[in-house]
Amino acid sequence: MNIECYKHKSTKWIFCSSIALLSSMGAASAQIAEPLTGDPAMASSAPVEEVDAGSAVSGSISFDFNSHFISYGFDVWAEGQSWDNLIFNPSASVTFDFDNGLYAFGGIWFDINGIATSGIGDDIQEVDVWAGLGYSISGWTFEVTYQEWIYAGDVERILDFMVSYDVLLNPTLIVHNRVDVNGAQRRGAVFVLGISEGWDLYGVDVSLGADVAFNTDNYYGLEGGFTYLAVGPQASVPLPFIGEEYGAWNIHGGLTYYYTNNDTVPNPKNSFVTGNIGVGVDF
Repeated sequence: MNIECYKHKSTKWIFCSSIALLSSMGAASAQIAEPLTGDPAMASSAPVEEVDAGSAVSGSISFDFNSHFISYGFDVWAEGQSWDNLIFNPSASVTFDFDNGLYAFGGIWFDINGIATSGIGDDIQEVDVWAGLGYSISGWTFEVTYQEWIYAGDVERILDFMVSYDVLLNPTLIVHNRVDVNGAQRRGAVFVLGISEGWDLYGVDVSLGADVAFNTDNYYGLEGGFTYLAVGPQASVPLPFIGEEYGAWNIHGGLTYYYTNNDTVPNPKNSFVTGNIGVGVDF
């Protein structure tokens, strides 16, 4: 089972020792199957199961450029309808498959730009780290994710719950909980309902998704209620000229249209389009 973990900033995706351990287990099994007397007749007739070293570990690395930084409907850098600033958002994630539907995941994401003076250093405006557990059964997937968003000399802490069902349009519900505040923020939650569908068009992976969200009172210092609607296409083109031994590389990008509510989220414009493009690798 290959579980893909992602960090969805629009609604907000070392291992050497493990691989070495699995490799040593495979080598030990092969040695046990050898006849100790040198007589082939003394060899065990039981089949030996080969261990695919590292097969329970998957991950991804991505180098993305975005026109906006949108966090659960909030236009963080107040770009509005402008595309004047290019924001660099590299990220990495890893997933551990424990079989029987259970998996764990973690990752890191950066916001790098020169729009404002950094509270971290250089042009690094924010560093987000996360870890979580997931379970899949009969088409249902459940995840719980703990996150720390480090920015402006402080830390915002998040506990998210996600449930999705593998049917037409892949409906998903995310309950995004701010459990510890950064600065003058208040605790609260955003509820995001999403649908998406994907297709393989002549070797290009194309998807279309839509989200609608609602926030609790004072989450953004304003009223509670409808937060935003987001809809847009994404596409990913594989790069087959890079050998599989280096991972599955791709170029990806897309557009997202946002409509946000001025009564709940303080954006300079309540209607705008964002764009993203990047290169990534899955392994």
